[in-house]
This record gives sequence, C-alpha cells and structure tokens, in this order.
Amino acid sequence: TGTIFFKTKLCSRFRAGTCPYITNCNFAHGMEELRKPPPGWEEFVNPPVVADGGGNAAKLRPCKRFFAEGVCPYGERCIFSHEDPAVKPAATTAISNASTAKPLNWKTRLCNKWETTGSCPFGDKCHFAHGIAGKK
Repeated sequence: TGTIFFKTKLCSRFRAGTCPYITNCNFAHGMEELRKPPPGWEEFVNPPVVADGGGNAAKLRPCKRFFAEGVCPYGERCIFSHEDPAVKPAATTAISNASTAKPLNWKTRLCNKWETTGSCPFGDKCHFAHGIAGKK
C-alpha cells in the first residue's frame, strides 16, 4: 500500500530543509511532484473490520512508519500496531501497561525538530531525545 500513496502528500521535512531522503523520498518535494491518490484509496486507509473478534486485522501488522521514524502521525487512530512484534505480553499485562509501554526505539535518536529549532511541539511525549542527556 505504500506505493499507492507515493508523492500524494507534501514532505514536511523538505519544507523545513531537513529531508534526508532527497530523491528517494516517498513524499512530494513541491507542488509539481504532487500526485492524486488512486481511486478507491479509502479501502486502504480504512480496511474492513475482522468479523471473528471485532478487531482490526491490520493491527496484527506493525506500523512501518512508527518503527522506522519512532513516531506515527496517526497516533491512536493508526490502523497498524505500535507494539513491538517480538514482545507478546499476556493480555492482562498488556492492558495494565498499555499507557506506560514505550517502543524499543524510545529516545534512542536525537529529535530533528529540537536540534534545529531548540523546541519540539511534542514535548515530553516526543519519541526522540531532546539533547544528549535525554538519549537512552
């Protein structure tokens, strides 16, 4: 599904002058590169709910963006899992720790926004470290 949305949104990092992907970026670097999503794209964004448990089948698959970048713009609304697929906690543990669990890559890299501007709109909830002292 990643390629169907190729260059359908503007790259926020490019606008900030910090896109590390340059020509390999999946996002548009200007209006001239911007494309329209294909017909029926809504099916990929809101896949049907699984009938046997009422859960979302996609939640069984990890969110590529969350694990690659440490943050997902969809947050709780994301249809993919933000849980580490290697860790399979018991249901009661998962429920009790859901609000405190942190991803494996939590604060292991420096926050680009904090490094360039000295501030970050996510504050303490940012998945990236704000300075060397905050790095784990």
